[in-house]
Amino acid sequence: QPVLKNITLRMDPDDRIEIAIEVFLTNYFHCLPVVDGKELLGLVTPFDILRYVSKRAARSRRDGLNFDPGNFLLELDVKQ
Repeated sequence: QPVLKNITLRMDPDDRIEIAIEVFLTNYFHCLPVVDGKELLGLVTPFDILRYVSKRAARSRRDGLNFDPGNFLLELDVKQ
């Protein structure tokens, strides 16, 4: 019997990370499962999002680029 049968708040592998951010901010969840069909692929946490932003900002500073944290959502997705 599938363990993930009754999960309603979940992310598909192709979902944009904005979905997770909205769920975290409105429901105070600590993680969201990433599911392909009934297979659990992993979990997304607010820490994952912060880690991405931090690494992206450091890489941009190192490369002399102007990193705007407000625009990073346009290119970020769960697969990264």
